[in-house]
Order: sequence, then C-alpha cells, then structure tokens
Amino acid sequence: MKKLMLSALFIISGAFVTAQVTPGVNLSQKNQARYIKHGVKSGKVTQHELQKLVLQQKLIQLQKTMIKADGVITKKERAKLKRNQQRAKANIYNYKHN
Repeated sequence: MKKLMLSALFIISGAFVTAQVTPGVNLSQKNQARYIKHGVKSGKVTQHELQKLVLQQKLIQLQKTMIKADGVITKKERAKLKRNQQRAKANIYNYKHN
C-alpha cells in the first residue's frame, strides 16, 4: 500500500514539474491589456490601433498555446515569446504617445 501511494505521489509530482507554466508571459499579457484599456479610455488609442493591438495580443496567446502544446518550452521558444511581447509593449507605447 505504501509503495502504491509513493508511486502515485511521484507520478503526480512529476506531472507538476513537467507542466510548463509561463507566469511572466501571463503577467505581461494582463498588464498589456490594462495599458490598452487605459489608452482607449483616455482617447489616445484609436479604434484602428485598438484592432491592431487586439490582433497582436491574440497572436501572442496563440503562439503561447502552440508552444505549450508539446509540454516543453525551450529557451529559444521562451525568447521568441518574450521578444513578441516586447514588440507588443512597444506598439502599445507608440500608439498611446503618437
């Protein structure tokens, strides 16, 4: 019985270790959504710019989903995702300050 419980615990803990999480990406997406809303509310972001930003955010979300699909996020994939998020952040800034 103890062996069964230990092996079950080992399998469960292994599943948590292999599950790839992206807390930094999630936080960035949350912050970017807040910045976009603020830009729209203040009138600094036009409807056309809003559409572009929303599409960019959807593409980042799709990219994140595809990267996570195989259960492993490589350094190269993480760097590409981070680079796309930085571009999105720059676009938000530029649209709010043009």
